[in-house]
Amino acid sequence: MHTARRPDDPRLRDLLTRMESHPEFQRWWHAREVAIQGTGNKIFHHPVAGTLVLDWDTLTSSIAPDQHIVIWTAQPGSPSEKALHRLAMASATQETANEAPTPPCDFGERLPSRQGLRRQQR
Repeated sequence: MHTARRPDDPRLRDLLTRMESHPEFQRWWHAREVAIQGTGNKIFHHPVAGTLVLDWDTLTSSIAPDQHIVIWTAQPGSPSEKALHRLAMASATQETANEAPTPPCDFGERLPSRQGLRRQQR
């Protein structure tokens, strides 16, 4: 929880002062049941692609713990992965129709899928 890193933050203190009058908040606050999640999944409803079920992983910098990168992925072969590919193609087609071509990017080797990584870790 980010507030634990900055207990003297004036904005946090202001929020706590306002919330202290709520009995339910008082119970939650005094229970101190805090969990930091680094992974999970979420369902998005995209106006073009439809429903997307994506997994997320948070990477935190060891030298700057306030810096995070959240990586969203779809399960290989899932309808969500196919929908993301369709969106990428539609976006690329729209960009080339509206803009001058951009030079190709070299992103290096393709990383193994999430399932492949799990197999390698075993």
